[in-house]
Amino acid sequence: MKQLLLLALLAYLNAPELGVSDPSAEAGNISATQLPGAIGVLTAAQMRADFDLMRQSLEEAHPGLYRYSTKREMDLAFEAQRAKLNRPSPKIHFLLVVSELLAAIRCGHTHCQPDDETQHAMESVRFFPLRVMVEDGRLAVVSNDTPDDQTIRPGMQLLTINGSKVEDVLRKMWPLEDGDGDIETGRRMHIEKTFTIYYWALMDQSADFRVEARDGAGKMVTA
Repeated sequence: MKQLLLLALLAYLNAPELGVSDPSAEAGNISATQLPGAIGVLTAAQMRADFDLMRQSLEEAHPGLYRYSTKREMDLAFEAQRAKLNRPSPKIHFLLVVSELLAAIRCGHTHCQPDDETQHAMESVRFFPLRVMVEDGRLAVVSNDTPDDQTIRPGMQLLTINGSKVEDVLRKMWPLEDGDGDIETGRRMHIEKTFTIYYWALMDQSADFRVEARDGAGKMVTA
């Protein structure tokens, strides 16, 4: 846990962002539902202690903590995120809470990454097999990494994933994205890069996916 803490505390020094080397892990790997046990669970007291130390460090050392967000806005963000640390949770939950807090600073160089244990476990997860592009609040398919089902093709617009509307999925991802001020380009590009990871962490740890899409001619496709 201390390593995760240190990575969060030093996030403003341009640490690498949340991600794994291969977002389309092979089907032979362990299922996503096994991950919480693999990476461990933190108590509420552990998370809050780390969170409080992170806040203290950011307030003392971050050179632009109030550049884009006022002190009152950041105080409210600290309080709101800390309130989420009220029960034992997998490390990934703590990471998401910290990520949303750091995104509130609105500094493109301030973000965190998983500790080595979490990073290693995430490399074995069966992630969502489609790579996507964000276009005006919609998701377009860039490639399909499923070896035995190419029903969903590049260029199609994704509508739902396991019953969740794409707009709702993106709405949950957006608050985790850091960026300078109100610039949205970098945020959008990072969601595209790490969509599969965010989907797993925020929406669904299933290893099976059912999607609805629309092709260029307006035909609905399900796979």
